[in-house]
Formats: sequence, C-alpha cells, structure tokens
Amino acid sequence: MNWSIPGYLLLVLGIFFTLATAIGMARFEELFIKLHLGSKCLTAGALSVLFGVMFLEAVVSGKIILLAVFLALSNPVASHALARAAYKNAEGPEGLYIDEYRGKDS
Repeated sequence: MNWSIPGYLLLVLGIFFTLATAIGMARFEELFIKLHLGSKCLTAGALSVLFGVMFLEAVVSGKIILLAVFLALSNPVASHALARAAYKNAEGPEGLYIDEYRGKDS
C-alpha cells in the first residue's frame, strides 16, 4: 500500500495547526488564550507532523513514537503549570464572574 498520501495529508494538517497557532499567538492578547493555543493547536500540529513523517518513511520508528508520547504528555502539563503560575501572580483575566480558585492556597 502506498503510504505517501496519508503522510502528506498529515503533514499538511500539521502545517495548518502550526500556522493557526502562530497566527493566534500574534492576534490574541490574553495570556490564557495563548496558552490554550500552545497546548491544543501546537500539540496537534506537532503530532500530525510526527505521524506524517512516520507514514512517509514507511517504518514505525521507536524514536518517533517516543517523541509523540513525550509531547502528548509534557505539553499540556507545562501549559497547565504556566497558567497556574500566571493566575497566582495576578495575570488572570479581569472581571471573572466565577472564580473557584480565589482564596485557595494550594
């Protein structure tokens, strides 16, 4: 079977997600929206590119799978840590109507 078509489709999808992340980072002003873009779109873009390369090379590389697992686990955790640190340092959005974390120290 020719795996080049799904490989190129995944590469194009990864480029789309990465480009959407770059445009969103430049366009949006709020920190939490940028963190959302960084955790969702950039992870999806990078994973799509990794799997596209795996299809184009026609081998299941252990390195690519290891990179994909590491990226899928570390990027959302890092984004959550950055968002929590920004919230603790009063970088949060103004005018929150419901704030479940207000007054909690942990």
